[in-house]
This record gives sequence, structure tokens and C-alpha cells, in this order.
Amino acid sequence: QPPADTGDGVGDSLFPALGNPDLDVLHYDVDLAYDPGTDVLEGSVLLNVALTESRKEITLDSAGPVVDTVTVDDTTAEFRPDGDELRITLPAPAAKGDKVQVKVGYHLSPGPHESPVGLNNGWFNTEGGSYVLNEPDAARTWLPCNDHPSDKATWTFMITVPKGLTAVANGALIDHHSDGDRDVWQWQEDRPMATYLIQLFTGDYALIKGE
Repeated sequence: QPPADTGDGVGDSLFPALGNPDLDVLHYDVDLAYDPGTDVLEGSVLLNVALTESRKEITLDSAGPVVDTVTVDDTTAEFRPDGDELRITLPAPAAKGDKVQVKVGYHLSPGPHESPVGLNNGWFNTEGGSYVLNEPDAARTWLPCNDHPSDKATWTFMITVPKGLTAVANGALIDHHSDGDRDVWQWQEDRPMATYLIQLFTGDYALIKGE
């Protein structure tokens, strides 16, 4: 059975609760720290959003993250979890065409979820690492987002893992450096893509260059 229509989705006939009306996410900056030894994920996501209608409140798909902070254009914003939605009150009403930056700080102990299609999806912990399988509706289980394929965006991923591990995500590797006992990997995807296409792996991987 697909999720019930909460009135906050974009009207998908199969997944009516997915997506959020009047939002066009242009870019996501995802900053994650994951330790496979503790299976704790700490993160923040900065969304550059264009409003397609005037709004006083916006919602994001969020079905798992424990949200700690929300800011809109660097101003603290009121928020509340509501089922699989994160409701955010804008500090000031925004008009159609306005662009806002929404930053959500959160944490969770991630794990797979049962999908309405009958398969587990979401974040999978492995021995010494992790991987994600988001199709069709599971990015929201570990990342507050606009989790519908109609809203494609560009992406930057900053992933911090224990030193010696590799973190891989979509796009091109633009930076890798050590920070004390941790390694930081940064990937950038400049071609707009849907949330369900996120590929994110951590573990004992070797990077091979080739054509």
C-alpha cells in the first residue's frame, strides 16, 4: 500500500505523500559524518529553494532524521516533525519566485526501511561501512529533502569517515583530506538529478582512475 495522501505531496498517483508543493530545490549541500563503529550519522543539509507559489510555511520529506536545528537565510526558524513531514515556518512570508536557503541539522542511527514496493530500502550498515538504496522513496529516511523525482537538483556531498575509510558519492571527487583521526571526502554532481539516484558508499574502497 502506498503512503496515504497527507495533503503535502505533489499529487503522485502511486506515492501521493511524496514531494512538497510549491518548492523547487535548485541545489543540495549535504554534509555528513558517519562512523560504522557506532552506526551514528550526524548531518546537515543546505537546500537552495525557489518558491513556485507564495508560502508562509514549507514542508520537507523527513521520515527518520531527528532534526536539531533549522535556519532559513541564516535566521532560526520554527519547525516541527509531523509524521513523515518536517514543517518549517518561514521567518517572513515568501512570495512566488523568491529564493531561500534552508539549512537542517539532524542526527539518527540509520538503517533500512520496508518500502511500499515490498523491498527494504534506505541506509544499509555493513561491516566497516555503509551504502544507500533510495528508490523509490527512501532518501527521506536519512536526509530531509524534496523526495520526488519531479524535482531534480545539483548536489555537493561532504562525507566525513574514520581515517582510512573511503566515502564515495555521485559526481566528481573535488577534495579529499585528513582531519585528525578522520578523512573528509567531497563530491560534486553538476547534472541535476532526483533524490532517489543518490549513490553513497563508505568503507574499504579503492579509487581507480580510468577512461
